[in-house]
Amino acid sequence: MAFAEARKIIEPGAAALAALRATDLERQAILDIYRRMERDQKDPIAAVAADKAFHMSILAATHNPVLQSLRQAIESILDAVFPHTVGAFAANLENHAAVAEAIAAGDSIAARHAMEAVLDQTSGFLGHARERAAS
Repeated sequence: MAFAEARKIIEPGAAALAALRATDLERQAILDIYRRMERDQKDPIAAVAADKAFHMSILAATHNPVLQSLRQAIESILDAVFPHTVGAFAANLENHAAVAEAIAAGDSIAARHAMEAVLDQTSGFLGHARERAAS
């Protein structure tokens, strides 16, 4: 729960900033990493690595030194959450695509909303997983 709250506070804003501040190379890198996520979706280890790279590349593209200083903490959050979300990976690819496309287009509002959708999908999956484990 605490990880999800932290991500919902940080990541939508980071996606919006990345849409405004990313260089052309960073925009292309985010799109390329998304394509890697798509390609690697059947390989859990590669998929998690690509997903982490996707989120970290967005953070880097904010060019915000305060967010940059949180990099290690955010990586720790992702490392804690991602192994538990492999089963939801394919279902959430469309939302990740929307984030990548919005950032590439420089649309900060769409990037924020798309990242919120990514996180909502992840939270929903984790909630269902907890319910299944409890029963």
